Amino acid sequence: HYFWTTDDARETCGDPPCDEYSFIHNTPVRRQYTLDEMRDAFISFFSDTHTFMKPYPVVPRWRDDVLLVNASIYDFQPHVTSGIVPPPANPIVMSQPSIRMTDVDLVGSTGRHLTTFEMMCHDAFNYGDKEIYWMEGTISYCNSFLTEELGVSQDFITYKEKPWSGGGNGGNAVEVLILGLEVATLVFMDKELDPDGETVIDGLRYSPMGMKVVDTGYGLERLTWLSRGSPTVYEAIYPEILQHILARSSSRIINEEILEMVVQNFARGEGKTESEILRASFKKAAEMNPDLSEQEFIEEFHAMKSAFIIADHARTLLLLFSDFVIPSNIKAGYIVRLLIRRTLMNM
Repeated sequence: HYFWTTDDARETCGDPPCDEYSFIHNTPVRRQYTLDEMRDAFISFFSDTHTFMKPYPVVPRWRDDVLLVNASIYDFQPHVTSGIVPPPANPIVMSQPSIRMTDVDLVGSTGRHLTTFEMMCHDAFNYGDKEIYWMEGTISYCNSFLTEELGVSQDFITYKEKPWSGGGNGGNAVEVLILGLEVATLVFMDKELDPDGETVIDGLRYSPMGMKVVDTGYGLERLTWLSRGSPTVYEAIYPEILQHILARSSSRIINEEILEMVVQNFARGEGKTESEILRASFKKAAEMNPDLSEQEFIEEFHAMKSAFIIADHARTLLLLFSDFVIPSNIKAGYIVRLLIRRTLMNM
């Protein structure tokens, strides 16, 4: 992919499998943050120039085309992005809880996948000649937050170009990567679905829309993980919860050096399946600990994975319950039932 960097020696875009997670045990952030501290730092940084918006529910009852809020822009589709109503403020800053079930089977294994995350954003809605800010302003804001607020070295940041589409809209975008970890995506939404459109993104046709929307998404959990440099995102965002779970079970977090190796192998794609990746990981784990059998290694990994799954799913269930979703066999209620079942299976 094409990418932008100030590091003249860089030859890759910064994304796995070409790059490892080199921030683990080597955080580039000025200090360690908790989830609450990172959220407050982001909102505070933008509050002088943007209007703070409270998050919307995770169940988008204002839409009939999706079951859950997958990203902060869902709050403004289709009514604001189509021009039917004006945005509640312009520009805005918020941190929107989101739920994505597409990678539910990877939660606990890879060290990075979650069903629930908060998408922090600073968004701008540009109408005609009334431009708030566009590409240059967006990337400038992003770069300033990462370097000035978090203290990340400029040379550690890469901006990888990649088209984006979702919810009937599309546009150019850049993914923001730091030492192998994607921490944000900056979308320049200026197109809408049109079967006769000239622009093709992910097999669908788009035409120019009536406004240009800056749609940014910063991963609260990813940035917190970056600041703590732990082997997995779960240890960074659920430290107390994991301690609580592990203290009441026979499980434990496996050796951090081995855990980091497994996470790196998942990022690099060392094998096509979890079993293949674990087998490749055990060979290196046995070199670190010759007394460790393959069966013990796999049992320890799955016990640790279960603790991660319980912590993740409990948070997602809490969000769904808070939006008055009850277990059922349809729509969001089925997702609640699925997550309860998966949680109980890992206890």
